[in-house]
Amino acid sequence: MVFLGLGEICGTVINGNLSDRFGSKLIMILNMCEVVLAFVLLMLFNWVGEFSLWSAAIVTFTWGVQDGGVNNFLYTILGFQFESKTLPFCVYTFVQNIFCFVFICLEGLINTQLSYLIYFLASACYAIFSWLFFMKTFDIYEDLEID
Repeated sequence: MVFLGLGEICGTVINGNLSDRFGSKLIMILNMCEVVLAFVLLMLFNWVGEFSLWSAAIVTFTWGVQDGGVNNFLYTILGFQFESKTLPFCVYTFVQNIFCFVFICLEGLINTQLSYLIYFLASACYAIFSWLFFMKTFDIYEDLEID
């Protein structure tokens, strides 16, 4: 899990600097690419079935990079797009904890390699759909010139 933490740090710093330089649209595309890469490596790691320290380190580092990038972007949106400075973070934390509980319970029911692959594939599709939906919604905000 050390590599997850290193990935979080690298992902946050790199995505934060790129966000400051190039804006939100590029960061949304970059985050979507990071999510795809993280899920591809995770599914490959699961499918191969031979576990080593370095393959696990690469998967967790990549997952940390994408998680750090997503959190950086999310906190920027929550901090600057709403009038209240506390309510968006409270709602996010509440919803995140509920979904973590639900999905940990669902993961407890998974017991085969194929079911893990299906679960990861469904999660990846949902993540990509969420980014595409958010990108479409974000274009509406830019058209309205809302800061």
